[in-house]
Amino acid sequence: MTKGTLEGEIKQHPIKQRESETLHLLKFNVPSREALLTTLLERYGENDGFGVFYSLSEGRTVVRVFGAPLRRTIGTNITTPLEKTPLPTFATENPFVGLEHHLEKSQGWNAGYLSYEALHHLEEVPKVPSSLPLPELVFYEYGSMIEHIEGELEATLYSLSLGDPLWRFDEAHLSSISPRTLRISPPSLTLDKLIAELAPFSNFDEQHYREGVEEIRERIRRGEVYQVNLSQRFSLPYTGDAKELFLHLIHADPPPRSAFITHSWNGKTVSYISASPELYFELEQGSVRCLPIKGTRRRSSDLQEDAELQRELRESEKDWSELAMIVDLVRNDLGRIALVGSVNVVEHAGLHTYATLHHLVSDVRATLPPSATVVDLIKAMFPCGSITGAPKIAAMKVIGELERTPRGIFSGTLGWIDPDGDAHFNIAIRTATITDETFSFHAGGGIVIDSDPRSEYEETFVKARTLYELWRADQN
Repeated sequence: MTKGTLEGEIKQHPIKQRESETLHLLKFNVPSREALLTTLLERYGENDGFGVFYSLSEGRTVVRVFGAPLRRTIGTNITTPLEKTPLPTFATENPFVGLEHHLEKSQGWNAGYLSYEALHHLEEVPKVPSSLPLPELVFYEYGSMIEHIEGELEATLYSLSLGDPLWRFDEAHLSSISPRTLRISPPSLTLDKLIAELAPFSNFDEQHYREGVEEIRERIRRGEVYQVNLSQRFSLPYTGDAKELFLHLIHADPPPRSAFITHSWNGKTVSYISASPELYFELEQGSVRCLPIKGTRRRSSDLQEDAELQRELRESEKDWSELAMIVDLVRNDLGRIALVGSVNVVEHAGLHTYATLHHLVSDVRATLPPSATVVDLIKAMFPCGSITGAPKIAAMKVIGELERTPRGIFSGTLGWIDPDGDAHFNIAIRTATITDETFSFHAGGGIVIDSDPRSEYEETFVKARTLYELWRADQN
């Protein structure tokens, strides 16, 4: 084998659902995950459709990188003619029809996103005009994928063709890359300082957000809803490189459902950086797993205070009841498509700790009938109840009335589908939309009858901290 090329054995495996296809597999050494991702971002990060997706398997994070797309599908009701791109593009108004069409033609891996506004093709809820109209669906097909499991000194390249661009990846270049030294330091801003710095970039001021909380509480008293997720949007100026921002996140202990994807849209590059801890669903051989989150406390560098914050969260009746409502909603959504009797709550309100936050998490599982597709599953559950409220349709109507801008990618989903039909999608919370001029994101919280308006307002900033400090560190 020529010096400087990937080392390893080429193995061939039949893809389960497409026995006529051959999957080529190649293992190669990596000095570190950071070096691998740095190299791939520098080499392929300008590609329309370049994507990186984190997941969690048996306690270890798994990173999948998609670098060289073959084609794309766009779901949009925007009438502006699409730009000409090197990628074959199929466009349709209905994103779910577009995704079904996309997957029917697919032979490889697929990855992309659905925005929150895709819900308008499923339910009649108020629409909010957008100053930055973007597609409701962008999905790509790829002929190859690189996978790295946390702690391993090898990565694996899977490809449908030995002519795929990633197959010619240069290991010598990989080993010469040193990981970035810029790291996001532990939270240094007090909550008051964080609010003072970030609040001017919001579409809500504190008074209007608190009025929104009171309006939701009044609707709960009238019996219209039980819980509503109310968010605010932050929009900061930005002229940097989204790939560099994502590299900063990689060094800051990214949450287990993090993602990065970039796409071309009418002459502009739009990138999404997701620091999400929440799983929308994981589909493997017909088995579905959902991990809804409710209840949030910040981390503290003081071990005693951090333990107290964990205890406070575990014993919070408000947070426990919020999560119980959402678990019921997820169970009901799964029940619309799963085999009768297969929906089970494996764990309820477990304490999960991440780099900057503590959360309560439940584990809901189900089994799909053989006739169900991944698109059927998405449609049955979209959008996830943990970021809408309950009852879901009533809560979405309140969101449409009270929030001042479209959510876009926020509370939509980013994910991938492999050639076997298995899939992994996050809930796009703590997710930024990056254009040539702006770095924007939403943060919100579930409002229930005993919510305190000031506390709910502060909680949105606690959740916004990760993305704001990412932007702040990059600017400095």
